[in-house]
Amino acid sequence: RLSTGDTHPGGQISLEEAKRQHKRAQASYEQSQKDLIESKQRYAAEIAHPKGADSTSGSSSKRMTVDALELQYQGFKLVKTLVKYNDKYLKDHNDIVRAFRWLWRSKGRHLRLQHEQLMPPRFHQESRLLARLLL
Repeated sequence: RLSTGDTHPGGQISLEEAKRQHKRAQASYEQSQKDLIESKQRYAAEIAHPKGADSTSGSSSKRMTVDALELQYQGFKLVKTLVKYNDKYLKDHNDIVRAFRWLWRSKGRHLRLQHEQLMPPRFHQESRLLARLLL
């Protein structure tokens, strides 16, 4: 029979003490799960609505993901290749030139320039590529 004290003579803990420890550990685990879910929700909300973003400026307040930057970079390279083989490509496709001008003036490009150290090195040439295509 187990005693109701904390330990048995052989150094083993009592059944009641083991149950109390298990209950505390289980409560701690459940609280950490709740904290984790709450942290994930706060993080998702912060990513969706970054602080300091001006939603009234008409430009998107969402941050560009690495995938979006990659697609934009590939688009620049594609247009660069098209222009290389057809000098009149940009003259014939004014909508692309308008999009490049919009990108050049965009708040997002300006912010990426200011925080270039946070971006993957592959995308550091965004402004240079845009300038080459616009000239």
